[in-house]
Amino acid sequence: MSEKDAIINGIETFIRKNGGDFGSWYVGISDDADKRLFVEHHVNEDSNNWTYYTAESHDEALEIEEYFINMKRTDGEHGDGEDGADMVYAYRKSVSTNP
Repeated sequence: MSEKDAIINGIETFIRKNGGDFGSWYVGISDDADKRLFVEHHVNEDSNNWTYYTAESHDEALEIEEYFINMKRTDGEHGDGEDGADMVYAYRKSVSTNP
């Protein structure tokens, strides 16, 4: 299994395990997943469901993000990460997150 496939499988498994349909989750990329999750998206580290992985490259991270947004219909902004962003993150949206 390639690293890309392992990340996709890991995120899909996490989403299924933590409930909700794919549309109730946000998937994005960043070069600093902690900042993006906890500062910019207002994810609560203790009470929200979240995960992230480091891809092998920025291009691979973009491909994974596109897969979730286009094929699984998660929320997210296409290519919203910084240049060189190689971290793929996912969180379950809630009333406290942005979005």
